[in-house]
Amino acid sequence: MQALLSPLCPRRSLLCRNTRPEQRGTRCTLCDLACLPAADGLALLGSSLRGLPFDEVLRRLVQEGPNYLAPRDTVPAALRDLARCAQDGHCTVRRQLRLYGLPDSDQQVPVHQLVRGDILCLFPGDWLPADVRLLGSDGLVLERSIQQPWAQIGVMGDRVVAGTALALVIATGQATHLGQLFCQSLERHTAKRTSPRSEFQAQERFPFTMSRLSRGACQCATWSGFCGC
Repeated sequence: MQALLSPLCPRRSLLCRNTRPEQRGTRCTLCDLACLPAADGLALLGSSLRGLPFDEVLRRLVQEGPNYLAPRDTVPAALRDLARCAQDGHCTVRRQLRLYGLPDSDQQVPVHQLVRGDILCLFPGDWLPADVRLLGSDGLVLERSIQQPWAQIGVMGDRVVAGTALALVIATGQATHLGQLFCQSLERHTAKRTSPRSEFQAQERFPFTMSRLSRGACQCATWSGFCGC
């Protein structure tokens, strides 16, 4: 399995500076882990290639909550479908079980039991159930659900088309890139409900307001620019 090591990322400050404030935490985390060598990323999250001890998994699961995104009607259907595919079924992780008198092994666990620091084994057809930093790969081909600039980073909703890989889980649930898009959609919907304004009032206050069609085009451009930055 080919190791993936990265030099420091010169685009870090620019990418984080151009990110919306509510997204900046997630984007900076992805950037930080993409820029660090694999060994440093493991150390930062208190993990190793052998995986996490089971008692540490339980502690993180209680502290951070399950790896789950609740479906909401206010979230675009495309994002809901991605979350549904990514959270369906089980995934293969490495866990340390020597504390319980068992050999360390790869185990099938429910997707919602993933935590930061887990070592995830990826195979053809797998959906990425969390945001990950690739540690090594063999002929890996990823189908990207959301464009992002780091080859060694995968986000919840990406799919393995071919090859295998070993990956470090760096974010789960609402802390994932997809989770932040869920939150952003919910906040936009809430803002519209709490501060309604008629089209007439808007035109009266802003006489040069764009047409509905123009506003829709701007929103699509903003969304595409955010996803592809």
